[in-house]
Amino acid sequence: MSDAEYKRLKDGVKQLYPITYKSDNSFAYSIDTGNEKRQKRDAKVFNFVPMYDTWCLACDNKDAKQRCSKCKSVWFCDRNCQKRAWQIHKRHCGRNLFIHCALCGTDTNYFKCDKCPVKFCSETCKSKLYATHKEIDCEHFQKLFGERYLHY
Repeated sequence: MSDAEYKRLKDGVKQLYPITYKSDNSFAYSIDTGNEKRQKRDAKVFNFVPMYDTWCLACDNKDAKQRCSKCKSVWFCDRNCQKRAWQIHKRHCGRNLFIHCALCGTDTNYFKCDKCPVKFCSETCKSKLYATHKEIDCEHFQKLFGERYLHY
């Protein structure tokens, strides 16, 4: 993505940043640290669910091997990277990442996936994303978060 395209995207979706900030710990970290490269990579305009790429939160290494044991939604290369990121990550670690509709980002959730924590605000949003969610995200979130968010 060129810088001009990114600027247009950033200007166009800036109102979505607060939603992405609440639903993605990696994006929240990029905002809090002012890491525009990471913001550019992680900006979301569709599908407000946590990232599960293995990018190290601290150094941006693509193949991090250790996941945060508390929130399970961010990765680190090693203990040193975890320590470097902790001062900011602790603000977000452990919060409920599934408070917004997975499709449109509204915080009114009436429909929840029966197998994982993903939520939808309406039948319309659910019908537009549910098949893709079941195919791509559902099993991953079920294994990753287990029973943790099912009561929310």
